[in-house]
Amino acid sequence: MTLRIEDLPDIVPAKLLAKYFNCDRTTIWRWRKEKPNFPKAKHLSTRKIVYLRCEIVAYVNSLIDSQA
Repeated sequence: MTLRIEDLPDIVPAKLLAKYFNCDRTTIWRWRKEKPNFPKAKHLSTRKIVYLRCEIVAYVNSLIDSQA
């Protein structure tokens, strides 16, 4: 089953974001370090990282626009 961006909650855990991009959480961590326009992580605790869906949508739209 493909995960659609509309299916994501407003606050997206890193594990779910990795599932959306069909990659591992380590890839998400690497993208955070390497891609300056990647959504900023929000730390709920020392071990819990989440992302805002609105920032993910903006990031995906920027990827689409850069390919057009």
